[in-house]
Amino acid sequence: MGSYTKIDWINVYLENAKTSSDEYMQNVWAKVFAQELSNPDSFSYKSLDILKNMTSEDFKLFEVLCSVN
Repeated sequence: MGSYTKIDWINVYLENAKTSSDEYMQNVWAKVFAQELSNPDSFSYKSLDILKNMTSEDFKLFEVLCSVN
């Protein structure tokens, strides 16, 4: 099983985040990225996959529950 690099994580992040057209959701994606930069390995590939399928209401709950600020 191969290992992933931070570049791989960034590529997955960018692919998932670019589909968000809602301004609130874009802001949350930015917070996820900032948190990952300040605390590496905060968000797994699976969590990024889940985030890309969330609505803005889902994101609002996610932000509260995970303290993404």
